[in-house]
Amino acid sequence: MAALVAGESAAFYAETPLVHSKPYPGISEILSSLRQMKIKTAVLTNKPDPVAQKVIAGLFPPGTFDIVRGETMGGSRKPDPSCVWDLLLELKLSPADIIFTGDSEIDMETAVSAGCFPLGVSWGYRSQETIFSGGARRIIKNPKELLNFF
Repeated sequence: MAALVAGESAAFYAETPLVHSKPYPGISEILSSLRQMKIKTAVLTNKPDPVAQKVIAGLFPPGTFDIVRGETMGGSRKPDPSCVWDLLLELKLSPADIIFTGDSEIDMETAVSAGCFPLGVSWGYRSQETIFSGGARRIIKNPKELLNFF
């Protein structure tokens, strides 16, 4: 049995990102509700853009998100606010219009520096304390709670 080194592991994930990827419970339903409400949605990740595109296309129906954006060569990445501002230009929105949800301190730092409302989620991979330390103003525990903001 051979051990995977980081480069091999990253290459495997890039080739087969859907093997272990699935939406958290309640995410598909909340996205459907937001779409019915005509709320614009986007994905912004530091994963490579080709991987982000594969994952979203494999997990959600076409049109679920207005924009899906991963890291590109020469592009900015979270927590740099310019990656958010680029999305906002495409969406024709201002930072004050945005509820930026995320499960990490980097997501919250990004939201704060971009001028968006930083809303943490508890179902990700970081503790609530870590998410608050990044600047979250609130943390929701269930995707349905997001509807309370609209």
